[in-house]
Order: sequence, then C-alpha cells, then structure tokens
Amino acid sequence: PNKKSLGSVTKEYIESLPPIDHVPITSAITMPEPGTSVRPGQTLELAGYAYAGAGLAVIRVDVSVDGGATWDQADIQRADASQGPRSLRAWAWVQWRYTAKVPDNAPDNFKVFAKAVDDQYNQQPHDPAPIWNLRGILNTAWGQVQLKVAKDGLEITDEAKSGDGT
Repeated sequence: PNKKSLGSVTKEYIESLPPIDHVPITSAITMPEPGTSVRPGQTLELAGYAYAGAGLAVIRVDVSVDGGATWDQADIQRADASQGPRSLRAWAWVQWRYTAKVPDNAPDNFKVFAKAVDDQYNQQPHDPAPIWNLRGILNTAWGQVQLKVAKDGLEITDEAKSGDGT
C-alpha cells in the first residue's frame, strides 16, 4: 500500500521495500539560484541537468518562463557522442542551457520550469502529488526555480530594512 504517514510505519516495513533499479526521467534547474532578482525584459541565462535511467537517452529538455503555458527546447550537451538516442548506453547526466527573456508581465514571484523527455517519450510529471511516497524518493516532478521580479527600479531586501520594517 502507498502509505502517506510515518506514524504507522515500522522500520521493518521500510526495510522490506524493494530497491530501485530504474530511475525515471528527471531534470533540475541549477542556474539561476532560487530568489535571484530579475527585471522585466532582462535576458536570463538558465542551466541545469537531466537524466533518464535504464540507459535511456534524454532527447529533449523543455523550458517554460510563463508558468507552463508555452515551452521551448534547451540546448543539450552530452558527455560522449555514443550516448545518443536509442543507444541504450546513455548512463550519464546531460547538461542543458537556455536563454530566455523575463516577460514584461512577470509576477513578483516568477517561476521558471524545466521538464525532460527520454527516448521512449517518458516525461516528468507536472505535480508531485501522485508520485509522493513515504521514503521521499523518485520525486521527479518538473524542475523549477522561483525568482524575484523587481519592477520599480529599486529593491529593498529584508536585510536592508530597519528594525521597524522601513
């Protein structure tokens, strides 16, 4: 059964669970860092990694800067030319890069998403809820990073405010 609470789980139950043999497709955004300040219209350099288990190749990493409404493909760099699609020898992460423009109508807390696709056309799920599990493993939902959008030309961080919040 898919247990959702630690309260009723014994150590024996956790130890009885099978090992993981194949890792589902996953990706992550490594640049920019969460909380980075950006401005509308600014060029945004994005980077990250993606991996598919069982020797499957990552064939695409899609990036969205509008909440998932539209997607564009990132450039992928493989560790070796032999790790191409259908090789069944893609036992390495791929790195990806993408250049985007921060939308003029970006909200104050702006999220960028990435999702990877492997050579069997498996792709990352949007929401982690259906794949959540007690051990917290294989959560392969879309990679994301939240950025802060400064629109007024001046941003005052919490660290810069005085004790009374001004």
